[in-house]
Amino acid sequence: MRNAKTNRWLVLVSITLLALGSVVAVAQAQGSFTPAQITVSGTRNTVAHRVVQLQTTAPLTDVRFLALDIPQTAGDAVLPARAIQATLPVTRLATNSFLTIPLTIDLAGVPSGQYQGEAQVWHQEGVISLPVTVNVKDGWFGPLLVLLIGILLAVGVSYYRAKGKPRDELLVRVGVLQTGIRQDAALDGQFRARIEAALVDVETALRAEKWEPAQAALDQAEGVWNRWRKGRADWLAQLAYVTTLRQGIQDLHAPQSRYLQRIERELTAVTRRAPDMEKPENLRTELEKLADQINRYAKLRTAGDTIGQTINQLPVNERPSWQQRAADWQQQLDELEPGNETTWTALQTAMRAGQQELAQAIAAHQSQDETLESLPQAAVKGILGQQMLAALLPLPAATISLDDAQAAANADWRLRLFRWVSYGLVIILLAGAGFAELYIGKATFGANAWGDYLALLAWGFGAEVSRTAVVEMVRGWGLPGFS
Repeated sequence: MRNAKTNRWLVLVSITLLALGSVVAVAQAQGSFTPAQITVSGTRNTVAHRVVQLQTTAPLTDVRFLALDIPQTAGDAVLPARAIQATLPVTRLATNSFLTIPLTIDLAGVPSGQYQGEAQVWHQEGVISLPVTVNVKDGWFGPLLVLLIGILLAVGVSYYRAKGKPRDELLVRVGVLQTGIRQDAALDGQFRARIEAALVDVETALRAEKWEPAQAALDQAEGVWNRWRKGRADWLAQLAYVTTLRQGIQDLHAPQSRYLQRIERELTAVTRRAPDMEKPENLRTELEKLADQINRYAKLRTAGDTIGQTINQLPVNERPSWQQRAADWQQQLDELEPGNETTWTALQTAMRAGQQELAQAIAAHQSQDETLESLPQAAVKGILGQQMLAALLPLPAATISLDDAQAAANADWRLRLFRWVSYGLVIILLAGAGFAELYIGKATFGANAWGDYLALLAWGFGAEVSRTAVVEMVRGWGLPGFS
């Protein structure tokens, strides 16, 4: 009995399923769309148009188009049903008839992303479905702007790294150096002049964007300044001694003496070389040599004056010859080269012999013994330092003809044009490549706003940085045109 009841239930269920399948098959067989499904890709706030064709396999009545909300495949947004519009010219269709249905899909206010769903044609006998896929992405202006911003940021960073950063680093050091020399009121004029001259070289090199010469000139200026700071007290003491030596030369009252003029020039030259000396002891050594040469002159000058006074003890008729000899010795002394030890020793020997001869002549005419004070036996040492170079006449100012000026202006214009065109081409090519790869090739650009836009920004930035790195690498190979 139980088996009979079970068999009856199975038969009823089978009949019901067969009936439902037949109804569905009949409903599906009543019509179909061409194409079988539609895919629409567009940008936000635009309107897309499509045309589909409905073919019937049975007579249909009360035909209506029904749009449904289409959900986003990877989000919570929907493409609202009101965005899909279609107009059916008829409501009845015969068997094997065709109906062209124009579809309008309004993407105004629709978030970017992919939407998948269906539109339906209802009729009295059932429903015919049309699968719909809609890809929506942001408009082209925003992504292109972000890409350009990335490239321009990279260009700016590359430009600053190549030109702005070296300039700023040098300017910071220049500012620190200038502040230091302004605050040191006791800074010697030669040291100050040497530092300021080096800073002029720095400024000139910076204007020409020659970073290595600017670096070298600034290193030189800082070296002078650091040497001054390190031995400031000793430098001041030695430079004060320079003033003492100058005063000693003036006290000799021999402005026409070429010997003293040479000493004066050498003293000036040594003072000018002081900023190049490693330490004050080097300057002291040079000044000691000059002081020794001044003292030797003063001693022989005093000896000559003594001889001149002693001549007055001779008879009047013998004085002219001795006065001439004394004048010759004085002239030889004034004409001496400070570093010529041979002539110096010869003059010293001649004056000593003349002093002895004069003493003998006086003794022959006078009954009293007079002993002239012998000349001091100073050790002859030292060599002549570097002589101060004669001042060179300045070169005449360079002239430039009108034709040359126009040619220079044209060349400058061409260089500027080449620079801007080069950057423009780089931006266009990089922007075009990134735009095609990341925007045009992605139908749902903007669905993930942070990821999509940051990818564009990073691509633009990285592309320019990579270009700069490649250019620097090729430039390092020394190929023509990449210097």
